[in-house]
Amino acid sequence: MGRVLEVGIVLGLWHSLSAIVFSWVFFSMETSVNMCFTQKNPNIPPPISPYMKRQPVYVSVCDGVYPVSEDTLLMLSCVEVEPGERALEMGCGAGLVGIHMALCGAEVVMADVDPVAAECARKNAADAGVDAVVVESDLFENIDGVFDVIVFNPPYLPGAGGDQRLDGGEGGIEVADRFLMDAPRHLKDCGRVYLLLSSLSDIAALRERHHGWVWELVGEKRLFFETLYVYRLRLSVDGEGEKTNTRSVLPG
Repeated sequence: MGRVLEVGIVLGLWHSLSAIVFSWVFFSMETSVNMCFTQKNPNIPPPISPYMKRQPVYVSVCDGVYPVSEDTLLMLSCVEVEPGERALEMGCGAGLVGIHMALCGAEVVMADVDPVAAECARKNAADAGVDAVVVESDLFENIDGVFDVIVFNPPYLPGAGGDQRLDGGEGGIEVADRFLMDAPRHLKDCGRVYLLLSSLSDIAALRERHHGWVWELVGEKRLFFETLYVYRLRLSVDGEGEKTNTRSVLPG
């Protein structure tokens, strides 16, 4: 157990360092994140090429808040939301994905257990000019209502020294497990969940525990020490099985 914890802490430190370096390069190059483009929003200019159907938006990196990283951008490339849908970004951090969904025309709620992260997301949303409700909440504790889309990039590293931004507990799936236990009560009929997981996590155990969902792999990104996966989940109907088809993801 001690050896597992030791490895988890090392992975957590490396993950934090790589996220900081990625964030520093990302923002020091004055590169903006490409956000949602929709023909229905007259305030968003038309694309200049088929591959630039998005609006550039900047977000602030806040001290102590999980920064925009490879996993954030992978999730951003996978999430699909329609104007008028109600969307929740759980564990929002700086709020980038929630801002993206708001720019797509969704009614957005963002939540984080860390009050500093919640305030950071609130500021970034205001700076981006989008309306979003930001709530301090331990998962669904302070969340009301139901949603068409729920997005969660949980802490997924096994035994990362108790850092709530990274530590997914035993197998790296304890937080995701709690999330999936409560998510059905907050999901509309035919709603979908986007969940990001890592090859360092015990994904097989999580899927076995939550076999009442249809799991569809919609994106993945290989890094040199792990592979990141984004699954789109919806509650299964009798006779449905798991889906394994994938679609291409934007380069991160």
